[in-house]
Amino acid sequence: MKAAPVYSDHVIVVLGNPSAAVRDRRLRLAAKLVRKEMPRAVIFSGYSSVPGQNSESVLMAEHWPGMLVPMLLDEASHNTADNAARSLPIIRAIGGIRRVTVVTSDYHLRAPYLFRPYESYGLRVDVRFCRSGGRLLKAAWGELKQVWQMHSVRKAAFSAPYLTMLRPKSAIEYEGHFVKTRNRSEDRG
Repeated sequence: MKAAPVYSDHVIVVLGNPSAAVRDRRLRLAAKLVRKEMPRAVIFSGYSSVPGQNSESVLMAEHWPGMLVPMLLDEASHNTADNAARSLPIIRAIGGIRRVTVVTSDYHLRAPYLFRPYESYGLRVDVRFCRSGGRLLKAAWGELKQVWQMHSVRKAAFSAPYLTMLRPKSAIEYEGHFVKTRNRSEDRG
């Protein structure tokens, strides 16, 4: 496998999940997408709900099939709106990105809406869904119960202090291959 071309304008964001089976299905879809078109980077996004255990993003990085593409981790996101808001500064820091592919599960009905603010930064977002593996109705019902609050959740996530420095269509230079956002509790220490 060839390394990612410097001129690639594409990045893949893989959303975390507490379930190892769900994460594995998302990783398989992401790997398939990488083989089809090499992105500039793959961002794994998700926190750990259990203190002292690896985050969802670290677990995904550990199971990534060793493709020659930089892996970037967001370990601080607690929900899908956070995934979108916290991945945005990473994507902007890379520079030159125009296309973002979000990998999630087929029941994740809110994902396209929660990533829509990327358009104001000149980013085209494509959400790719993997199969849920038999839990579609239960998971979709859980998603539908949260639809009424998705606007306020997205607004809160995208108004976070760490995003105030970003202005739409302003680039930040990318200095390395590994970017990690810190959890809010780490900021206090």
